[in-house]
Amino acid sequence: MRNIWIDETRKRSVRIGQGQEDAAESGELRTSSDSETTAYAGQVLQQIAALPEGFSTVLLLVAIEGHSCAETAHILETPIGTVMSRLSSARVKLRTALADQKGSRR
Repeated sequence: MRNIWIDETRKRSVRIGQGQEDAAESGELRTSSDSETTAYAGQVLQQIAALPEGFSTVLLLVAIEGHSCAETAHILETPIGTVMSRLSSARVKLRTALADQKGSRR
C-alpha cells in the first residue's frame, strides 16, 4: 500500500500543471539548449519507435503520458497483467538497445 501511495503521489505531481500545451496557443517553441541532451532524446525516441507496437504503446502511455497500468489496460482494452508484462519487457529492450548504441559509438 505504501508503494502504491508513493507512486500515485509522484504521478499527481507530474500531471498537475505540467500537461501539454496546444502548439497554436503557445507563443514560443521551447527546446533544450543542450545539444547532447537533444541528440540523446532523439535516440531514445528512435529506439522506442523501433519497439514492437504493443510494447511501444504501453511504454508511451505509462512513461510519457503518466497513465497507471490500470488506466493503460482500460485504454487498450487489455488485461493489466499483459500491460505490466509489456511495460517490463519494453523497458528491458529499450535499456539494452540504448546500451548497445552507446557501446557502438565508442
